[in-house]
Amino acid sequence: MAWTLGAGCAGDVAEPYQLDHARILAVRTEPAQLGPGARATLDALFTDSTATPRLATADELTVALPPELDRPELRALLSTTPEGVRIQAPDAGTLAQLRAALAVPEGELLRLPLTVRVRSADGVLHAQKLVAFGATLANPPPPTVAVDGATVAPGAEAVLSASRETSLEVTTGDELSAVRWFSSTGALRRYTQPTAWFSADDDDADAADSAGPGASPGHLAVVLRTAAGGVSWRVLVTKLAR
Repeated sequence: MAWTLGAGCAGDVAEPYQLDHARILAVRTEPAQLGPGARATLDALFTDSTATPRLATADELTVALPPELDRPELRALLSTTPEGVRIQAPDAGTLAQLRAALAVPEGELLRLPLTVRVRSADGVLHAQKLVAFGATLANPPPPTVAVDGATVAPGAEAVLSASRETSLEVTTGDELSAVRWFSSTGALRRYTQPTAWFSADDDDADAADSAGPGASPGHLAVVLRTAAGGVSWRVLVTKLAR
């Protein structure tokens, strides 16, 4: 599993795209797959009742092996540093030994399941992550997002209409196998497609009309998985306008 959506949330999420419910939105390793001897970082993108998606810090993030795989030679692949979780791929000889011990056919990826935990203000969140060893695969870069056909530059604010549907489109140079949109406000239609549609609800529209310069921004997030197994995401600050 290269990403996990909605992990750590109970059945109280009215809509799967809502950001104001604590959950892990996605987990990735960088790189996406590790060749022999490679090192990777592990990141978890999560949200909570503030509806502000962000990466878990080193103090908030932990990983663990399932009990049936909790053995010294596998624990040695994982470490927690002040910078975060690090994963060390075994060398070619050790990888072959692990494949044999775990009954993984020679030449196939060794996939190690991890339980990922994020300590949030709303409680501990959980997700499952498969880490693949045996071949190198990079994640795609952050995707390009267009709002009503206009590309949103990195770091720029995304302006959404408060009075009509707004189109949201994500593009990447890779073939996609899954897409998921999330929003802190309004409603999303087709939120599992590369092109989704946003509409503000009445309360959001009224708030946009009365908002001053110091008003709290909204957020959009989009997470994608490529057919090859890479994971990427982008988080945008949003503003409603008539």
